[in-house]
Amino acid sequence: MKKAQESVSQIFVYIITIVVIGLIVGFGYYVIKNFMGYSSKVEIADFHTSIKNTVSSNTEYGAEEIKTFSLPSGYKGVCFVQNFPNMFSPADNALLAAAIETGPNAKNLFLVLTDGSYEPIANIGKITADGGVLCTDSVNNKIELRFQGLGDHTQISQYQQ
Repeated sequence: MKKAQESVSQIFVYIITIVVIGLIVGFGYYVIKNFMGYSSKVEIADFHTSIKNTVSSNTEYGAEEIKTFSLPSGYKGVCFVQNFPNMFSPADNALLAAAIETGPNAKNLFLVLTDGSYEPIANIGKITADGGVLCTDSVNNKIELRFQGLGDHTQISQYQQ
């Protein structure tokens, strides 16, 4: 009888051990997944802040800066939509046109996902772009842009050496 009770209690200990190990592994997976999500958000925020600061520091007439930016991981390009004097709506790009909002604080910085869709990021200030929209793909996850101050707004163009 004692042998039967010992084997039942031993099985019970094994089951509890398996459940506890499963919970630890599940919790660890959850924590790592959340850290990776936060990392992506930090990359996007850093990219947005860097571009916005460059735009705001180059609004004075005659100011010019050429700058290289690293795209956040998971993106293949970036688009800027002219919002000065009015928000531009691209007729030849239905996906981008659908992502564009209107209004004074409409987002004019978009990241291009690897599947070709657009993710609106932020309003980076008053900008103009050749043709109303500047979309550029990254080379080695980097983009090189020219910022030209035009007094009350900034012209953004792709820099080509």
